Amino acid sequence: MSGQLSAQRFAVEALEIQRSVFQRWGLLADWGEVYRTLDPQYVSRQLHLFIDLYKKGFIYQDYKPVYFSPSLGTSLAEAELEYEPQHVSPSVFLALPVTSALPATLDRLPSAAQSQLYLPIWTTTPWTLPLNQAICFAPDKPYLLELAALRYRAPLDQRECPCLPASHVTMVKGTGLVHTAPAHGHDDFLVALQYKLPVGSDILDIWFDSGSSWHCVLGEPKADLYLEGVDQFNGWFLSSLLTSVAATGKAPYRMLYVHGFALDEHGRKMSKSLGNVVDPQEVTDGGKDSSRKPAYGADVLRLYCDARLGSRRMSALLVLHHLLHQLLLSLAPILPHLAEEVAQHFTDANGENV
Repeated sequence: MSGQLSAQRFAVEALEIQRSVFQRWGLLADWGEVYRTLDPQYVSRQLHLFIDLYKKGFIYQDYKPVYFSPSLGTSLAEAELEYEPQHVSPSVFLALPVTSALPATLDRLPSAAQSQLYLPIWTTTPWTLPLNQAICFAPDKPYLLELAALRYRAPLDQRECPCLPASHVTMVKGTGLVHTAPAHGHDDFLVALQYKLPVGSDILDIWFDSGSSWHCVLGEPKADLYLEGVDQFNGWFLSSLLTSVAATGKAPYRMLYVHGFALDEHGRKMSKSLGNVVDPQEVTDGGKDSSRKPAYGADVLRLYCDARLGSRRMSALLVLHHLLHQLLLSLAPILPHLAEEVAQHFTDANGENV
C-alpha cells in the first residue's frame, strides 16, 4: 500500500509540473476539466470495461515472459524499455555433449565413432544458461532435421534436454544451434508452448489505462480527433482502438492527427539514449547557471522546436539571428509601403516632410 501511495504522490506532482509548464508555453486547454487515470471514477469505469471484455471472451489468463526490473521490484511494459546503444553484450560458445544414440546418418560419421559428439551453441545472454530447456535449429535445412532425434546434457545441472525445430532460428549468425530458455525470451517461450517444455500479483497494463480513456472520460458522442506523436500508432491509438472495437464494435475516434518529433541539429530524433535532448523548461526559464543557460522565453522555444537546433548551437546570438530572420521574412512584403507612408505623413521639427 505504501508503494501505491508513493506512486500516486509522484504522479500528482508530475501532473502539476506538466500543467504549469504547458501553461508557461502558452498552450490552450480546458485546465479546469482534466482527467487522471488514478481518480476513483476513472478506475471504476475502467474495471467495468475490463469485466465487459472478460464476459465477451477477450480476457484470459495464461503464462508469458515479461520484462522485470529488480531495482523497482515490478514488471515492465515493452514500451518502458530503453536500450543503451553503446552496450556490448558478453557472449560465450559452449559445446554440449550428446547423450542419446545417434541416428543412422550421423552414426556413419568417422568422428562420431571415435569420440564424444558435441552440439556447439553461441549465446549473448550467458546469464540465462541455468534455465536452458532445449537447443533449437532451423527446420528449413533438411540435413538439420537429423538433430531432432538427439538429446544432450544441459550446461549446469546435467539434465537431458531435446533438440527442437523452430522457425525463428536462422543460419546467418552463430552456429545455427540456439540455446533456448523459455523464461527469458518471447520466441523461446513460444517454443515451450508448442512442445510443452517445463516453464518455471496481477496488475493492469498502463496501456489499458490510457486505452480505456474513451470509455472512462467521454460520454456520447466520442472524440472526433485523437492527437499524438507518430510513436502512438502501436501505443495509445492502438490500445484505444482495440478496447473500443472489442467492447462496442466501433472505433473511439473519427480521425488521427499525428505530429513528429523534435530534432537536433543533425536531424536526429531527440532521445535520452543519444544524449541529445534539450530540456524545454531550460529554454523558457533558463538553467541553474544563467550565464551558460539564460532564459529565452516561450516564443524562442516555439522557434527552437520548428528548427534543427541542438544544445551546442543553443546560444542567444544564434537564436536571435533565427528569430530576426523569421521576422524579416514576415515584414519584407510591407516594408516598401511602410517607408513610403512614413515619408508622406511624418514631418520634422520644422514642419517639413521627413
